[in-house]
Amino acid sequence: MSTIITKGKAANKSWLCSKARYNDVLECKYVRANEEQIKGILLRAIQQQCALTDTSLQEQQALRKATKSEQAVVSDEIKSLQRKHSQLQNTKRDLLEAVMEDKISRQDYIQKKQVLLADEENTASKLAVLQQRLQKLYATAEQTEQAQETAKEIHQYSQISELTPEVMKALVKRVIVYPDNSIRIEWNFSSNLIPFANTTN
Repeated sequence: MSTIITKGKAANKSWLCSKARYNDVLECKYVRANEEQIKGILLRAIQQQCALTDTSLQEQQALRKATKSEQAVVSDEIKSLQRKHSQLQNTKRDLLEAVMEDKISRQDYIQKKQVLLADEENTASKLAVLQQRLQKLYATAEQTEQAQETAKEIHQYSQISELTPEVMKALVKRVIVYPDNSIRIEWNFSSNLIPFANTTN
């Protein structure tokens, strides 16, 4: 079980469970966190997380490049299939005109039309798959761009040597202290962006 701790006066050097003050049977009464120790843990954890953004940025850049490359390939394939679909429509129209003008027999017309319809159905099916794939690629590209921006924002704090309220607000969601005095840091950024985003000390 985690607990919320406070330190009361600014001069106090230890953080205590405020609820235990009114209920001494609570387990959190044993929680006592030294302010300087917490600051040291937070500072080292922030520096570590910021350093990891180097790897994250490289991975995001590589993914973005690969995604854009695949987008171009899929877009070309879609255009090619769209042209083929248009050609099949024209061929069907020409075929209908040919049978109406008695240039080909009705049996010939039926056979050729069946082939065209099968080709048209196959083309439409491929188009649907590719268009769905392209939409997913667009979504991936957008997510990657957002992840890059977040990584850049985090990385700007990589050279910090002291904690400030601005740094804490930007990076740390909350700090959880357990009765055994272990600490877990929850960050404002996704654990998918940077490995090991939740740190326990």
